[in-house]
Amino acid sequence: NVVGAFHNLAADRLANLDVDLDLDTIVVGDDPDAKDIVRMLAEEIEGLRALDAGGVANAPEVESLTPLLVNIATNNDGMHDVGVTFH
Repeated sequence: NVVGAFHNLAADRLANLDVDLDLDTIVVGDDPDAKDIVRMLAEEIEGLRALDAGGVANAPEVESLTPLLVNIATNNDGMHDVGVTFH
């Protein structure tokens, strides 16, 4: 079973265990049990919230956020570890 997650998290920020993430990760997949496992694992990371974005067919939309985040990080000082949070 394939589950997609963590696409839009900056690796440097995720690797720094001293930083408060306060970010969301978007989870896609067709198997509800597999998604539940990934969501549970993701939420074991302090400051990370896992959001269900439906089936794996939605992966291209989720992955399309990454180039946008890279451009924001590249073109704005101090935003090298930008991520997303949904309210």
